[in-house]
Amino acid sequence: MLIDAEAVVSSYDAVREALPALAVLLTSDSPELRAETANLFAWFPESVMALAETPEATTLRAVEAMLVGLADCTGVERYYDRYYTAHRLFTLVFPGKPAEAPQSFGDLSDVQQRVVRFIADQDADGWPAGGMDALRRWKVPTGHSDLRAYVGGVQAG
Repeated sequence: MLIDAEAVVSSYDAVREALPALAVLLTSDSPELRAETANLFAWFPESVMALAETPEATTLRAVEAMLVGLADCTGVERYYDRYYTAHRLFTLVFPGKPAEAPQSFGDLSDVQQRVVRFIADQDADGWPAGGMDALRRWKVPTGHSDLRAYVGGVQAG
């Protein structure tokens, strides 16, 4: 079976162009639709940029869906996708430098807590190194054991 490379590239480009319009599906009431949309976004390293341009970018549902996509970026071959996606997501959720650094995990927003919990729950193979500078600006621990202790003081919700 021959694969028409030009058709594959055209299809890829067409889906990539539609991503900003599909971002609203990341806030759907359907967990299956959110997960499938996140999986679609995960195929496009630049997908987080498309999502970042939408007003829905930092809603809890959208962040949850983006974390599903990030969790799917496993293995050595997806290292750069994982790094880039994590960097963009963490920069969205922890923008700039806060006027006042949070004193504890409980001082973070729900969205920020979800991202920090996600990071703390990852094993060494899934540790999303990209974007740790955003956490440092917010004075959130970035060492794996320190981060787990930081999260451990509050029950998961």
